[in-house]
Amino acid sequence: MAAIRDISTNSTSGTATSLASILPNYVQNDLLLVALTIKSAGTAQTITVSGATGWTQLFQILLSANHTFAVYYKIAGASEAAPTFGYTSTVASGLHVFSIQDVNTTTPFNGTGGAGTGYITTSSATQAVRGTVPVLTTTVNDTLFLNLMSTNTAVIPMILEGPVT
Repeated sequence: MAAIRDISTNSTSGTATSLASILPNYVQNDLLLVALTIKSAGTAQTITVSGATGWTQLFQILLSANHTFAVYYKIAGASEAAPTFGYTSTVASGLHVFSIQDVNTTTPFNGTGGAGTGYITTSSATQAVRGTVPVLTTTVNDTLFLNLMSTNTAVIPMILEGPVT
């Protein structure tokens, strides 16, 4: 059954154009997943993220005028270098890197709901205190369900815990 092996975290101030990650403990064939929050200071602008070599962007979503959330992943090799993510402007940013064990290395994401690929992205400015968790139906038994969130007031992505049916 898929499970989180380890998590690492890193963040920058509002004067950076890139953020280097710190890899958590992992073994070959773990799913490495990066949840990245980017917030520009001041004026509204779209921030483009450039990912590290070998990492695939799962999605990038503009949550507000100056707040972007992106997720990248890769299947770990025997030896990995910690990725660095670059930005088109000076921003504050934060990230979590998850190592997830016992995943299907060919199709690590599964499910139906907002997206047939096993993930859903939603954005709501009205759910600042308590939001509704989107419905995702998995297509494989014993699937690990992660609900990653980002707010406009914090630059570290958050994990939502709670029961899932």
